[in-house]
Amino acid sequence: MGRAYTVIDSDGHILEPLTLWNDYIDPAFRDRAPKLVIDKDGKERLLVEEQVLGSQQGWAASVGSARARV
Repeated sequence: MGRAYTVIDSDGHILEPLTLWNDYIDPAFRDRAPKLVIDKDGKERLLVEEQVLGSQQGWAASVGSARARV
């Protein structure tokens, strides 16, 4: 017999497509849009307002990443 669950996980770890910002941001703000960059260690990171985000493993393991789709 199966187990009944009464909890719904609302944190689905879904990321926007990589092209979202370039495709939809107003051209006046395009230079400030989040960008995927490669750091000095060769890891993918997300650049947002001059702040580099990403784990020690880089951004490649994330859903929507170019490498994750390969």
